[in-house]
Amino acid sequence: IRRSCSQAMFELGPRKLNEDVVVPFEHQLDLLEFLEALHQETGLPTPTFGHAADGNFHAHIMYDDADPDRRKEAENAVRRLMDTVIDLRGAISGEHGIGLAKSPFFSLQHSPSEITAMKAVKQALDPLNILNPDKIWSPCEPWTFTREDVRMPWDH
Repeated sequence: IRRSCSQAMFELGPRKLNEDVVVPFEHQLDLLEFLEALHQETGLPTPTFGHAADGNFHAHIMYDDADPDRRKEAENAVRRLMDTVIDLRGAISGEHGIGLAKSPFFSLQHSPSEITAMKAVKQALDPLNILNPDKIWSPCEPWTFTREDVRMPWDH
């Protein structure tokens, strides 16, 4: 069942912003209630599954990227999700790291001094900047990318 969740979500919309977020146990219900309210308010499906035992949830925002208004609404929805996760004393990444998709939200979770310290560590360990150059330091907005129709091995 778990392997079919991701593909099944495309029945709800042709594009998804999928976020792995984590919140403390005492705020899990708050997160799920927020996602349901977000769905009711925007009409964007927000299917969510995850690992409740450790507070890690895979929240998805499904939308039609061919519709500029829905694309903008999905962008706003993912920003609101990240703000809510931080307000609930959670983290914007539960298990998949920051990478490109979470880069626009990195500063919500980390202060400028923390980011400066992280950049110093990165510079010390990777002075030639060859390991994932600028992955988290340069915000990327995946909702602006043109969708590619690619079938992944787990999409069956």
